[in-house]
Amino acid sequence: MSNLTKEIWLVAFFLSKYGNTQEGKETSPPIELKTLKWKDAYCLFYNRFGDSKTIKSFANSLKNCRDAFDGHIENSTRNGWRELNRKPIKLPQLAKSIFNKYNSVSRENIWDEIKLFIIEKKIDLISLTNMNEKKKNPDWNREELILALDLYFRMDYGQMHGRNPEIIQLSKDLRNLSFHLDVSNEDSFRSVNSVSLKLANLKKSDQNFKGKGMRDGGRLEKELWNEFHGHRDKLKKEADLIRTLYLKKEDKLEAKETKVNYKSEFIFKFHENRERDPLFEKVKKEMVFTNTKSLKCEVCGFDSAFFYGELGKDIMEIHYCKEWKDEPVLESSSMEDFIIVCSNCHKVLHKNYFYLGAEDLKTIIRKKK
Repeated sequence: MSNLTKEIWLVAFFLSKYGNTQEGKETSPPIELKTLKWKDAYCLFYNRFGDSKTIKSFANSLKNCRDAFDGHIENSTRNGWRELNRKPIKLPQLAKSIFNKYNSVSRENIWDEIKLFIIEKKIDLISLTNMNEKKKNPDWNREELILALDLYFRMDYGQMHGRNPEIIQLSKDLRNLSFHLDVSNEDSFRSVNSVSLKLANLKKSDQNFKGKGMRDGGRLEKELWNEFHGHRDKLKKEADLIRTLYLKKEDKLEAKETKVNYKSEFIFKFHENRERDPLFEKVKKEMVFTNTKSLKCEVCGFDSAFFYGELGKDIMEIHYCKEWKDEPVLESSSMEDFIIVCSNCHKVLHKNYFYLGAEDLKTIIRKKK
Protein backbone atom coordinates (compact mmCIF):
# COMPACT_ATOMS: atom_id res chain seq x y z
CA MET A 1 0.00 0.00 0.00
CA SER A 2 2.41 2.58 -1.27
CA ASN A 3 -0.03 5.49 -1.26
CA LEU A 4 -2.56 6.34 1.43
CA THR A 5 -5.56 7.59 -0.51
CA LYS A 6 -8.63 9.34 0.86
CA GLU A 7 -10.61 6.11 0.39
CA ILE A 8 -8.18 4.18 2.64
CA TRP A 9 -8.32 6.92 5.26
CA LEU A 10 -12.14 6.84 5.09
CA VAL A 11 -12.11 3.08 5.76
CA ALA A 12 -9.72 3.61 8.69
CA PHE A 13 -11.96 6.38 10.10
CA PHE A 14 -15.02 4.11 9.93
CA LEU A 15 -13.17 1.26 11.66
CA SER A 16 -11.97 3.59 14.39
CA LYS A 17 -15.21 5.42 15.08
CA TYR A 18 -17.63 2.53 14.85
CA GLY A 19 -15.66 -0.36 16.30
CA ASN A 20 -18.04 -2.43 18.40
CA THR A 21 -17.45 -1.79 22.13
CA GLN A 22 -18.72 -4.20 24.78
CA GLU A 23 -18.16 -3.76 28.49
CA GLY A 24 -15.28 -5.85 29.73
CA LYS A 25 -14.21 -6.91 26.24
CA GLU A 26 -11.82 -5.62 23.62
CA THR A 27 -13.19 -3.57 20.74
CA SER A 28 -14.31 -5.64 17.76
CA PRO A 29 -14.92 -4.57 14.12
CA PRO A 30 -18.08 -2.62 13.20
CA ILE A 31 -21.08 -4.95 12.98
CA GLU A 32 -21.65 -4.02 9.33
CA LEU A 33 -18.53 -5.99 8.38
CA LYS A 34 -19.98 -9.21 9.83
CA THR A 35 -16.70 -10.42 11.28
CA LEU A 36 -15.46 -10.73 14.85
CA LYS A 37 -11.73 -10.44 14.19
CA TRP A 38 -9.90 -7.29 13.15
CA LYS A 39 -7.55 -9.13 10.79
CA ASP A 40 -10.57 -10.47 8.90
CA ALA A 41 -12.03 -6.96 8.74
CA TYR A 42 -8.84 -5.56 7.21
CA CYS A 43 -8.74 -8.35 4.62
CA LEU A 44 -12.20 -7.38 3.34
CA PHE A 45 -10.57 -4.35 1.72
CA TYR A 46 -7.45 -6.11 0.46
CA ASN A 47 -8.74 -6.83 -3.05
CA ARG A 48 -9.52 -3.14 -3.58
CA PHE A 49 -6.44 -1.54 -2.01
CA GLY A 50 -3.86 -4.33 -1.61
CA ASP A 51 -1.83 -3.34 -4.69
CA SER A 52 -0.01 -6.72 -4.83
CA LYS A 53 1.33 -6.33 -1.27
CA THR A 54 1.22 -9.19 1.19
CA ILE A 55 -1.98 -9.49 3.18
CA LYS A 56 -0.04 -9.10 6.44
CA SER A 57 1.65 -5.89 5.27
CA PHE A 58 -1.66 -4.45 4.07
CA ALA A 59 -3.43 -5.33 7.32
CA ASN A 60 -0.68 -3.72 9.43
CA SER A 61 -0.88 -0.50 7.44
CA LEU A 62 -4.66 -0.27 7.65
CA LYS A 63 -4.50 -1.00 11.38
CA ASN A 64 -2.01 1.84 11.88
CA CYS A 65 -4.25 4.22 9.95
CA ARG A 66 -7.12 3.24 12.21
CA ASP A 67 -4.93 3.73 15.29
CA ALA A 68 -4.08 7.24 14.11
CA PHE A 69 -7.75 8.23 14.41
CA ASP A 70 -8.39 6.55 17.78
CA GLY A 71 -7.07 9.41 19.90
CA HIS A 72 -9.22 11.92 18.01
CA ILE A 73 -12.52 10.03 18.26
CA GLU A 74 -14.75 11.30 21.06
CA ASN A 75 -15.48 8.68 23.75
CA SER A 76 -13.13 6.18 22.10
CA THR A 77 -11.99 3.39 24.42
CA ARG A 78 -8.74 2.99 22.48
CA ASN A 79 -5.62 5.07 23.08
CA GLY A 80 -4.29 5.04 19.52
CA TRP A 81 -1.00 6.68 18.48
CA ARG A 82 0.15 9.36 20.89
CA GLU A 83 3.14 11.63 21.38
CA LEU A 84 5.39 11.55 24.46
CA ASN A 85 3.12 14.10 26.16
CA ARG A 86 0.23 11.62 25.63
CA LYS A 87 -1.57 13.95 23.24
CA PRO A 88 -3.02 12.28 20.11
CA ILE A 89 -0.58 12.17 17.25
CA LYS A 90 -1.03 14.89 14.65
CA LEU A 91 -3.04 13.59 11.70
CA PRO A 92 -1.55 13.87 8.20
CA GLN A 93 -3.32 16.48 6.08
CA LEU A 94 -5.37 13.98 4.06
CA ALA A 95 -6.48 12.10 7.19
CA LYS A 96 -7.40 15.39 8.86
CA SER A 97 -9.57 16.38 5.90
CA ILE A 98 -11.41 13.05 6.11
CA PHE A 99 -11.93 13.50 9.85
CA ASN A 100 -13.33 17.04 9.43
CA LYS A 101 -15.59 16.03 6.55
CA TYR A 102 -17.05 12.80 7.95
CA ASN A 103 -17.06 13.27 11.71
CA SER A 104 -20.58 14.73 11.55
CA VAL A 105 -21.85 12.43 8.77
CA SER A 106 -24.22 9.65 9.81
CA ARG A 107 -22.98 6.12 10.25
CA GLU A 108 -25.37 4.86 7.60
CA ASN A 109 -24.15 7.31 4.97
CA ILE A 110 -20.50 6.50 5.64
CA TRP A 111 -21.26 2.78 5.39
CA ASP A 112 -22.94 3.35 2.03
CA GLU A 113 -19.56 4.57 0.77
CA ILE A 114 -17.44 2.03 2.62
CA LYS A 115 -19.27 -1.07 1.42
CA LEU A 116 -18.48 -0.19 -2.20
CA PHE A 117 -14.80 -0.82 -1.42
CA ILE A 118 -15.41 -4.46 -0.47
CA ILE A 119 -14.71 -6.66 -3.47
CA GLU A 120 -15.69 -10.20 -2.63
CA LYS A 121 -13.48 -12.57 -4.57
CA LYS A 122 -11.23 -15.37 -3.44
CA ILE A 123 -7.69 -14.23 -2.71
CA ASP A 124 -5.36 -16.48 -4.65
CA LEU A 125 -2.35 -16.67 -2.35
CA ILE A 126 -0.40 -18.82 -4.81
CA SER A 127 -0.82 -16.24 -7.58
CA LEU A 128 0.25 -13.45 -5.24
CA THR A 129 3.35 -15.40 -4.30
CA ASN A 130 4.25 -16.01 -7.94
CA MET A 131 3.61 -12.35 -8.75
CA ASN A 132 6.19 -11.25 -6.18
CA GLU A 133 8.68 -13.98 -7.07
CA LYS A 134 11.97 -12.69 -8.41
CA LYS A 135 12.87 -14.02 -11.85
CA LYS A 136 16.46 -12.79 -11.89
CA ASN A 137 19.26 -11.94 -9.52
CA PRO A 138 18.75 -8.68 -7.59
CA ASP A 139 19.95 -5.40 -9.05
CA TRP A 140 23.23 -3.94 -7.86
CA ASN A 141 22.79 -1.66 -4.87
CA ARG A 142 24.69 1.50 -3.98
CA GLU A 143 27.42 -0.20 -1.91
CA GLU A 144 28.16 -2.81 -4.59
CA LEU A 145 28.35 -0.17 -7.32
CA ILE A 146 30.67 2.00 -5.22
CA LEU A 147 33.12 -0.92 -4.89
CA ALA A 148 32.90 -1.57 -8.64
CA LEU A 149 33.39 2.11 -9.49
CA ASP A 150 36.34 2.36 -7.11
CA LEU A 151 38.02 -0.56 -8.92
CA TYR A 152 37.11 0.91 -12.33
CA PHE A 153 39.07 4.10 -11.65
CA ARG A 154 42.08 2.10 -10.45
CA MET A 155 42.39 0.03 -13.63
CA ASP A 156 43.31 0.53 -17.26
CA TYR A 157 40.64 -0.31 -19.82
CA GLY A 158 42.58 -3.31 -21.07
CA GLN A 159 42.67 -4.85 -17.58
CA MET A 160 38.90 -5.15 -17.24
CA HIS A 161 38.59 -8.86 -18.02
CA GLY A 162 37.66 -11.95 -16.05
CA ARG A 163 41.27 -13.16 -15.63
CA ASN A 164 42.32 -10.07 -13.67
CA PRO A 165 42.99 -11.02 -10.00
CA GLU A 166 41.43 -7.77 -8.78
CA ILE A 167 38.17 -8.50 -10.60
CA ILE A 168 38.19 -12.04 -9.22
CA GLN A 169 38.70 -10.62 -5.72
CA LEU A 170 35.89 -8.09 -6.17
CA SER A 171 33.57 -10.92 -7.20
CA LYS A 172 34.44 -12.78 -3.98
CA ASP A 173 33.93 -9.65 -1.90
CA LEU A 174 30.53 -8.93 -3.43
CA ARG A 175 29.40 -12.48 -2.73
CA ASN A 176 30.53 -12.13 0.89
CA LEU A 177 28.64 -8.88 1.50
CA SER A 178 25.36 -10.78 1.94
CA PHE A 179 23.23 -7.75 1.15
CA HIS A 180 20.61 -9.76 -0.73
CA LEU A 181 18.50 -12.42 0.94
CA ASP A 182 16.81 -13.65 -2.25
CA VAL A 183 19.26 -14.79 -4.93
CA SER A 184 17.74 -16.68 -7.86
CA ASN A 185 20.97 -18.13 -9.26
CA GLU A 186 23.88 -18.35 -6.84
CA ASP A 187 26.28 -19.54 -9.55
CA SER A 188 25.86 -16.38 -11.63
CA PHE A 189 25.29 -13.97 -8.74
CA ARG A 190 28.08 -11.36 -8.81
CA SER A 191 30.25 -13.82 -10.74
CA VAL A 192 33.53 -12.79 -12.35
CA ASN A 193 31.74 -12.43 -15.69
CA SER A 194 28.97 -10.28 -14.21
CA VAL A 195 31.57 -8.00 -12.55
CA SER A 196 33.44 -7.66 -15.86
CA LEU A 197 30.18 -6.76 -17.61
CA LYS A 198 29.38 -4.17 -14.98
CA LEU A 199 32.76 -2.50 -15.51
CA ALA A 200 32.09 -2.56 -19.26
CA ASN A 201 28.74 -0.84 -18.62
CA LEU A 202 30.54 1.93 -16.74
CA LYS A 203 32.63 2.67 -19.83
CA LYS A 204 29.48 4.02 -21.46
CA SER A 205 29.50 6.96 -19.02
CA ASP A 206 33.25 7.53 -19.33
CA GLN A 207 33.97 10.40 -21.75
CA ASN A 208 37.67 9.44 -21.78
CA PHE A 209 36.87 6.01 -23.22
CA LYS A 210 36.95 6.09 -27.02
CA GLY A 211 35.38 2.70 -27.62
CA LYS A 212 31.69 1.79 -27.66
CA GLY A 213 31.48 0.05 -24.31
CA MET A 214 28.47 -2.07 -23.40
CA ARG A 215 24.84 -1.02 -23.01
CA ASP A 216 23.86 1.94 -20.84
CA GLY A 217 23.78 1.18 -17.13
CA GLY A 218 20.83 1.77 -14.82
CA ARG A 219 19.73 5.01 -13.19
CA LEU A 220 21.74 4.37 -10.02
CA GLU A 221 24.94 3.76 -11.99
CA LYS A 222 24.56 7.11 -13.76
CA GLU A 223 23.83 8.90 -10.48
CA LEU A 224 26.93 7.44 -8.83
CA TRP A 225 29.09 8.23 -11.85
CA ASN A 226 27.95 11.86 -11.73
CA GLU A 227 28.51 11.95 -7.97
CA PHE A 228 32.00 10.45 -7.89
CA HIS A 229 33.83 10.73 -11.23
CA GLY A 230 35.18 14.15 -10.20
CA HIS A 231 35.62 13.22 -6.53
CA ARG A 232 37.85 10.14 -6.44
CA ASP A 233 39.00 10.77 -2.86
CA LYS A 234 35.42 10.78 -1.61
CA LEU A 235 34.76 7.58 -3.58
CA LYS A 236 37.77 5.86 -2.01
CA LYS A 237 36.66 6.86 1.49
CA GLU A 238 33.18 5.41 0.95
CA ALA A 239 34.62 2.23 -0.59
CA ASP A 240 37.03 1.84 2.34
CA LEU A 241 34.17 2.38 4.79
CA ILE A 242 32.13 -0.36 3.11
CA ARG A 243 35.09 -2.75 3.24
CA THR A 244 35.73 -1.90 6.90
CA LEU A 245 32.12 -2.46 7.93
CA TYR A 246 31.33 -5.54 5.87
CA LEU A 247 34.58 -7.31 4.97
CA LYS A 248 36.99 -6.52 7.82
CA LYS A 249 34.92 -6.58 10.98
CA GLU A 250 36.80 -6.32 14.25
CA ASP A 251 36.94 -9.43 16.39
CA LYS A 252 34.87 -7.80 19.10
CA LEU A 253 32.11 -7.06 16.62
CA GLU A 254 32.16 -10.63 15.37
CA ALA A 255 31.98 -11.86 18.96
CA LYS A 256 28.90 -9.75 19.57
CA GLU A 257 27.31 -11.12 16.42
CA THR A 258 27.71 -14.71 17.62
CA LYS A 259 25.81 -13.82 20.79
CA VAL A 260 22.66 -12.82 18.91
CA ASN A 261 20.09 -15.23 20.25
CA TYR A 262 17.17 -17.02 18.63
CA LYS A 263 14.97 -13.93 19.05
CA SER A 264 17.09 -11.84 16.67
CA GLU A 265 15.09 -12.54 13.52
CA PHE A 266 11.79 -11.69 15.22
CA ILE A 267 13.20 -8.44 16.66
CA PHE A 268 14.60 -7.34 13.31
CA LYS A 269 11.32 -8.12 11.52
CA PHE A 270 9.49 -6.06 14.14
CA HIS A 271 11.99 -3.25 13.52
CA GLU A 272 11.44 -3.40 9.75
CA ASN A 273 7.64 -3.41 10.04
CA ARG A 274 7.80 -0.21 12.10
CA GLU A 275 9.90 1.49 9.41
CA ARG A 276 7.84 0.28 6.46
CA ASP A 277 4.59 1.68 7.75
CA PRO A 278 3.75 4.63 5.49
CA LEU A 279 1.96 6.50 8.29
CA PHE A 280 5.07 6.58 10.49
CA GLU A 281 7.19 7.79 7.60
CA LYS A 282 4.75 10.50 6.57
CA VAL A 283 4.19 11.84 10.08
CA LYS A 284 7.90 11.80 11.02
CA LYS A 285 8.90 13.64 7.85
CA GLU A 286 6.16 16.23 8.31
CA MET A 287 7.23 16.87 11.91
CA VAL A 288 10.93 17.22 11.06
CA PHE A 289 10.30 19.41 8.02
CA THR A 290 7.99 21.67 10.03
CA ASN A 291 10.70 22.19 12.64
CA THR A 292 13.82 22.39 10.44
CA LYS A 293 12.52 23.21 6.92
CA SER A 294 14.67 20.38 5.52
CA LEU A 295 15.18 16.62 5.67
CA LYS A 296 18.84 15.80 6.33
CA CYS A 297 20.33 12.43 7.21
CA GLU A 298 20.83 12.49 10.98
CA VAL A 299 23.87 10.24 10.63
CA CYS A 300 25.98 11.69 7.79
CA GLY A 301 24.18 15.02 7.20
CA PHE A 302 23.34 14.31 3.54
CA ASP A 303 20.51 16.50 2.17
CA SER A 304 19.03 14.89 -0.95
CA ALA A 305 16.83 17.87 -1.84
CA PHE A 306 19.82 20.23 -1.68
CA PHE A 307 22.10 17.88 -3.63
CA TYR A 308 19.68 16.73 -6.36
CA GLY A 309 17.17 19.58 -6.37
CA GLU A 310 13.62 18.57 -7.30
CA LEU A 311 14.81 15.05 -8.18
CA GLY A 312 15.90 14.49 -4.59
CA LYS A 313 12.73 15.53 -2.81
CA ASP A 314 11.09 12.96 -0.54
CA ILE A 315 13.63 10.17 -1.06
CA MET A 316 14.95 10.17 2.51
CA GLU A 317 13.98 7.26 4.76
CA ILE A 318 13.24 6.69 8.44
CA HIS A 319 15.17 4.43 10.83
CA TYR A 320 13.58 2.94 13.95
CA CYS A 321 16.08 3.51 16.77
CA LYS A 322 14.36 1.99 19.76
CA GLU A 323 16.39 -0.85 21.24
CA TRP A 324 14.78 -3.92 22.77
CA LYS A 325 16.58 -5.91 25.43
CA ASP A 326 13.83 -8.51 25.30
CA GLU A 327 11.08 -9.29 22.80
CA PRO A 328 9.14 -6.21 21.64
CA VAL A 329 5.69 -5.62 23.09
CA LEU A 330 2.60 -4.25 21.40
CA GLU A 331 2.59 -0.55 22.15
CA SER A 332 2.35 2.77 20.34
CA SER A 333 5.59 4.19 18.97
CA SER A 334 6.65 7.76 19.57
CA MET A 335 8.05 9.81 16.72
CA GLU A 336 11.14 10.23 18.91
CA ASP A 337 11.87 6.56 18.18
CA PHE A 338 12.61 7.40 14.54
CA ILE A 339 15.36 9.39 12.79
CA ILE A 340 15.73 10.60 9.21
CA VAL A 341 18.44 8.74 7.27
CA CYS A 342 19.74 8.47 3.71
CA SER A 343 19.50 5.09 1.99
CA ASN A 344 23.23 4.47 2.26
CA CYS A 345 23.40 4.96 6.04
CA HIS A 346 20.15 3.03 6.45
CA LYS A 347 21.56 -0.03 4.71
CA VAL A 348 24.71 0.10 6.82
CA LEU A 349 22.62 0.26 10.00
CA HIS A 350 20.47 -2.68 8.91
CA LYS A 351 23.43 -4.78 7.84
CA ASN A 352 25.02 -4.25 11.26
CA TYR A 353 21.77 -4.03 13.20
CA PHE A 354 22.71 -5.92 16.36
CA TYR A 355 26.04 -4.24 17.06
CA LEU A 356 26.08 -0.86 15.31
CA GLY A 357 23.75 2.01 16.21
CA ALA A 358 23.23 5.40 14.58
CA GLU A 359 25.64 7.12 16.97
CA ASP A 360 28.29 4.46 16.35
CA LEU A 361 28.05 4.94 12.59
CA LYS A 362 28.15 8.71 13.00
CA THR A 363 31.42 8.37 14.89
CA ILE A 364 32.94 6.12 12.20
CA ILE A 365 31.98 8.58 9.45
CA ARG A 366 33.38 11.50 11.43
CA LYS A 367 36.73 9.72 11.74
CA LYS A 368 36.81 9.05 7.98
CA LYS A 369 36.41 12.72 7.06
